[in-house]
Amino acid sequence: MYDSVFIMGPTGVGKTELLSNLKFNEPLLAINVDSVQIYKNLFIGSAKPTPFQKKRIEYFLIDKLELDESYSAVKFYNDCASVLSQKKNIGQVPFFVGGTGLYFRAIEHGFSFVPMIGGQFREKIELELKDKGLPYLYEKLRKIDPKLASALHPHDKQRIMRGLEVFESTGRALSSFRSKERIKPLVSRPLKLVVFEPNKEIHHKNIEKRFNKMLEFGLINEVKTLLLRNPQVINSPGLRAIGYLQVIKYLTGVLSFTEMRSEAIQESKQLAKRQITWFKKERNTIWIESGRINDAIAKIMLELKN
Repeated sequence: MYDSVFIMGPTGVGKTELLSNLKFNEPLLAINVDSVQIYKNLFIGSAKPTPFQKKRIEYFLIDKLELDESYSAVKFYNDCASVLSQKKNIGQVPFFVGGTGLYFRAIEHGFSFVPMIGGQFREKIELELKDKGLPYLYEKLRKIDPKLASALHPHDKQRIMRGLEVFESTGRALSSFRSKERIKPLVSRPLKLVVFEPNKEIHHKNIEKRFNKMLEFGLINEVKTLLLRNPQVINSPGLRAIGYLQVIKYLTGVLSFTEMRSEAIQESKQLAKRQITWFKKERNTIWIESGRINDAIAKIMLELKN
């Protein structure tokens, strides 16, 4: 018997659409597993569920953080634990929906403890960031912890710095920690679905169309409004997301409009590639083609009924 449902997959394949088309007698309990949708005031570029899609779904961990707040798999785990604790007596199967593989892994497998790191190590890495830039830090991490670096986006400042400060403090790669003292998993029997587009060319075209629609719907004005309200958020963790970062580069004159659009689309394609690679390593998954969403719906309904 399953105790949860994972709807996983790369960007732009219809995970939210799948969830919103499930028909149950009571509202679904859904937990967001997307590292962008968790931020407040990011709407167009984060592709959050629409009011119509949320009509019969009780969503958690959407619009939770301010733009200047950092987030991590540990914080995600703790937030999920809080939600599940609140809802443990209502008998609903929780649906976890998104594309952040590390978060899925944290709730299914738990994770090892990593030693607390002194502030002086963070300060040292921050100075290196200021003097030499994030690409330098990412290359440095690749040399000392290639396993961790391969799982991170080159713009993931928070996790890159975390990997470096752990190494500076302990002399060990962050990925090497396999302590006997572990944080226990939150779920033990998830039904794991991966939604994907088997045709790479079609998937890339869909990603391109998706970003073009974001621009048409006012992504640039959304970012302008955020910066007008508070110019200090320009370098915040929330605005490092693909799409938002490129629009900021455009608004600050670093990129032309054409360059901004091209870079955002290319970065989205690269993200999708990394996500697919990650989910291929997951065990006991059922892969569902994005054009066969009804098959996925039937599978979920059957399995949960059983």
